[in-house]
Amino acid sequence: SIQEVGGYVLIAMNEATNIPLVNLKLIRGQNLYEGQYALLVMSNYNRNHSSATLNYTGGLRQLQLSSLTEILKGGVKMTHNPLLCNTETIQWWDILDKASNPSMLFKTDTFARNCDKCDPGCVNGSCWAAGPDQCQRFTKLQCAEQCSRRCRGPRPSDCCNEHCAAGCTGPKATDCL
Repeated sequence: SIQEVGGYVLIAMNEATNIPLVNLKLIRGQNLYEGQYALLVMSNYNRNHSSATLNYTGGLRQLQLSSLTEILKGGVKMTHNPLLCNTETIQWWDILDKASNPSMLFKTDTFARNCDKCDPGCVNGSCWAAGPDQCQRFTKLQCAEQCSRRCRGPRPSDCCNEHCAAGCTGPKATDCL
């Protein structure tokens, strides 16, 4: 039920297959990990050490951040998540604030993953996991040029109020998410 985080989100050293933060809309980044990251996903796997070859027996496969539309300050770091799927499809510049000069660090493991594809209805093929409810929600890259910040669709009438973070349901300040 978490919708907003004031500092940073750290997801690390988990063996769970998914972390369902489906209601998280906004990471403010008032405090940053290592002084630069607002979202970190690191070392989420269980490796079978008795095997001579790489054999991951469990770990994070899905982030399920389908409501995340804004990181106000800070960047993203994703490392050592050999089973994690679909993060390469996310259009991070729709979520991040370029003006804050965010750091981006992605180290993709070469382990062969069996990932489900994004739902065909997902815009730009961008999703957090398989299924129509896991498509990335665009609030910046798909806006009309008249919009000053965020939007809820491609038409000029879809522009959000300039004070809205994370999107809106209409044009007024009271319509901010």
